[in-house]
Amino acid sequence: MGMTQSFSAAIASVIRAGWPITRLRNASLQHQSRKGSGRHSLRSLAWGTALLLALGAGPAIAEPEVDRSNEAAEALELDPTILEASPVLQRWLESTPDLLEDIHHDPAFLGRLRLGYRRSGDGEDGILASVEDVMLIRGLTLSADYRGDFEGDRYSTGGELRYYLLPLGRRVNLAPVVGYRALRADDGTIDGPALGLRLMLVPSRTGAADIAIAHTLVNPGGEEASIFTLSAGYALTQELRLGSDIQIETIEESTTQFAIALEWLL
Repeated sequence: MGMTQSFSAAIASVIRAGWPITRLRNASLQHQSRKGSGRHSLRSLAWGTALLLALGAGPAIAEPEVDRSNEAAEALELDPTILEASPVLQRWLESTPDLLEDIHHDPAFLGRLRLGYRRSGDGEDGILASVEDVMLIRGLTLSADYRGDFEGDRYSTGGELRYYLLPLGRRVNLAPVVGYRALRADDGTIDGPALGLRLMLVPSRTGAADIAIAHTLVNPGGEEASIFTLSAGYALTQELRLGSDIQIETIEESTTQFAIALEWLL
């Protein structure tokens, strides 16, 4: 193995010095024509074959590995540890991102988990719990909620799918709503499919602040109920928001509810 490596290294040095294999083969052929001897021809052919086999069988000369991250860090005059800890910088070094495309499709609003207090217009206290806009696939979100008084005499609960028609990065978006809801009030109980429309306004992106206006019909075409909701949220920290809403439910008569809640961004 040591002899083979030495021989291969010598051949590699010859090649680097400007003696390609074609010159060795030509020299062998010229030597054959000058001597005119079959013995010298066979010997030249054997040497040429040995050279080719040695070059093919010898170990490849490995190029030293280059640490691309260190090179990039030196070019940017950064500590390499900063580059290794930053996926954004690594992405920019690999290829320049399409910022306009990212802005259009990066959601301007985030999913939220809400828990709070509600009070009806006639003075009854209760609880509000909901999960809002959990992303299933791009543009399609899942939401569910429960709101009712502490005695359980009045409540509204259900779940719905919202499909946002415009790119999620837009500050204004519109979503048809399809779901199921059950309502109980003084003037009756209604449950059934829920159809509606939701308008989302985003003054500040990525959950910092948003306003939503929604109108939903429960059990349309039968004994139906109407729900109008105006809600808003404002970020207190990167993960916690303060939210509030006003909801008007109409079965035979209209009732108004006010709610305030803490919201955890998902």
